[in-house]
Amino acid sequence: MKTEGLVALPSFIFPDRTRKLASAGLRPRSHRTEGLQAIQAPTEHGTAAGCRRACDGIFGFRLGWSRRGGVWGGVVVAMKSDVMAVVDFETTGLSPGEGARAIEIAAVLVSGDRVVDSYSSLMNPGVSVPPEITQLTGITTKMVRSAPPAAAVMKDVTRFVGDAALVAHNASFDRRFLEAEHRRIGVSRRLDFVCTMLLSRRIFDGAPNHKLGTLVRHLGLPADGALHRALSDATVTAELLFRIQAEISARYGLSLPHKALARVQRAPRKNLEKVMAALEKAGPRSPSIPL
Repeated sequence: MKTEGLVALPSFIFPDRTRKLASAGLRPRSHRTEGLQAIQAPTEHGTAAGCRRACDGIFGFRLGWSRRGGVWGGVVVAMKSDVMAVVDFETTGLSPGEGARAIEIAAVLVSGDRVVDSYSSLMNPGVSVPPEITQLTGITTKMVRSAPPAAAVMKDVTRFVGDAALVAHNASFDRRFLEAEHRRIGVSRRLDFVCTMLLSRRIFDGAPNHKLGTLVRHLGLPADGALHRALSDATVTAELLFRIQAEISARYGLSLPHKALARVQRAPRKNLEKVMAALEKAGPRSPSIPL
């Protein structure tokens, strides 16, 4: 007997629900409850476990399941532990401490070696865009002034990212702006970033330099959009993260979660082999890995 899974997903997870649901073989129900988009998921699997595996694999969320009247139902209870959010800002300057503000943000959710969703928006912080930033990014003051208020965008992206582990290229830059924008909307969250620039210095030490554009060319990474826009940079950074993870797997036979990658990026280059051997011996989730 066939069963149907009812999967309740936060509506902000799917800014383009029609395309994403259709590609997953799902169709939206007509009703909504407490901000959740209810989704009816016909399944060939015939069991809650089968439907859960299918949905987890597509969306990267952990689902809680129950059965009522012969119908299996699922509700998102948390993101899967391996989901990471790759974040990128475009800004008016180098430091929020010097008055610079964010004017665009993107967050790309990844699970394993796949992008599962993305968010991006211009944001209006109430300041003008310097000419040199317009020349670099193509973002003009007119574009920013017609964008949603910065506070509204930051609330949206904060909900979108949830408690996913954070990744960025040159993460110290993005961390500063994320901390500053969080303070403006009253959000307090520990920001532990994996930095693909630090990781690439250890894993791809033969690259001419470790700027994002250089690594795209050096590694032949896919790059559909122009760099120096938030979504294209975040998407390329996700591809770089996948390549770093694949290289670590090929060299050392390890599949490292976020915390272990953070340990690797802190390791001096000369100690990399020692750190990888310790990770292999102790397990990637061990809390005590010598650096």
